[in-house]
Formats: sequence, structure tokens, C-alpha cells
Amino acid sequence: MKHYGFSEEQAHIALEKYRELFAKEGIYRLSVYPGIEAMLQKLKKDKTIVLATSKPILYAKEIMERAGLSCYFDYLEGATMDESRTEKKDVIRYAIETYNLDKKDIIMVGDRENDIKGAQENGIEALGVLYGYGSREELINAGCKNLAKTVEEAEKFLLS
Repeated sequence: MKHYGFSEEQAHIALEKYRELFAKEGIYRLSVYPGIEAMLQKLKKDKTIVLATSKPILYAKEIMERAGLSCYFDYLEGATMDESRTEKKDVIRYAIETYNLDKKDIIMVGDRENDIKGAQENGIEALGVLYGYGSREELINAGCKNLAKTVEEAEKFLLS
């Protein structure tokens, strides 16, 4: 609705079409950024790792399995298909409450505005990564204070 000026009805139709295509093809079109698995292996040694995605959890679990990464995550949370939890801020809040996570120990890693704003709205720190889909400008405009250009920079930040 925000980007295309859709009405509520048009947005609902577009969402249904997107989900249909994503379930058939999108979840199979994936690649893992080089260095991510090695970073997750290091983080897993002494960190709790939670996936908090705006993607429907049904798809997110399938994606993580196909990528061979689900073993590194303690918890996987995402949007619900019934649209009762769709925004990043709600997914983050749900994960914090469900798993009794301490906000002072959390760093939301993300590449888009909704990741940074979701973290801010939940009172947690954020790390914007520039090797994803978002831009430096988008992340900074969202209020991101910590940026990593590479997976190696993200790893260094998260392990410090």
C-alpha cells in the first residue's frame, strides 16, 4: 500500500499472488552470502541466535532448512499466514516475550528499514548490513547507528 498506492483490497490480492508465487518458486531461489555459515558457527558457540523475519514462518523454516542453516538458530520466528503478526516490530516483540530474552543482550541484524525500526520500537540495538538488499541511505534514514559493509565486519561487531 505504501509503495504502490494500493487500496486495502488491492494489497490483499497482491499479497495472495505474492505468496502463491513465493511458495512455488521464491523459496527455492536462494543463495547464502559467502561467510554467513562460518559466522553462524562462531556465534553459536556462546550466543543465542534467533531468526525474526517478516516472511511467513512457514516459508522461513523451509528456506532455512534448504540453506542448511536452521541448525545454527535456537529459535525461528516470523509472520503468521493469518496476518495477526506481520510487521517486523511484532515479530521481534513476539520472540522477546516468547523466549524471555533480555533486551540488553539482543542485536537485530538486518538490511532494510523495517529491521532497524523494528529494533528501535522494541528498545534493542541494531546492526545494519550493507551486503543485503537495502542501501546505506535507507539504513541511515531509518536511524541505524551501526553498519557493517561485509560479513566479516558484521561478525567482528557481533563477537565484540
